[in-house]
Amino acid sequence: MLSTQTSTWYRRFYQLFLFLAFLLASHNGLADAVGVGAGVVRDTTGAAIPGAKITLTRLSTNAVLSRVSDAGGAFVFVELAPDTYTLTVEANGFKRTSLTRVVIQVDQASKLDVVLQPGDVSEYVNVDIGAPLIDTEQNTLSNVVDNQGRLLWTTRLASCCCSQFYAS
Repeated sequence: MLSTQTSTWYRRFYQLFLFLAFLLASHNGLADAVGVGAGVVRDTTGAAIPGAKITLTRLSTNAVLSRVSDAGGAFVFVELAPDTYTLTVEANGFKRTSLTRVVIQVDQASKLDVVLQPGDVSEYVNVDIGAPLIDTEQNTLSNVVDNQGRLLWTTRLASCCCSQFYAS
């Protein structure tokens, strides 16, 4: 198990990575066309699970992206097209868990934390998200435009989880 100091370092590194990913996307002119999905894989005691296989499937195209959680259980998917996805997480000694109807929105960071339950990987846990995930830690103004660049609406949403990085 990781020490509290090491766990805090991984969390801050993960948050800095998200911030830099958004900054890079903004610099390249991509921020208005993509989103980010990131999270941490943990067990029921709250301990991080390193080496978990994370698969993100875009439902409209069946395109699949894969990642492996790092030593702190963190993972990130950057430059995701706005759409609905299914996130599946597998690790030895735990039930396979899926989050369905995960919505990635334009210029938003979706928090995709997953808690794995002990059991055989052949056992399956399905969590239907249903509505977009909203992080209430930071306020952000978002615009939604059509394919001709016309503003459809503006919303003030909570996004990203970088505010914790600057705390303390």
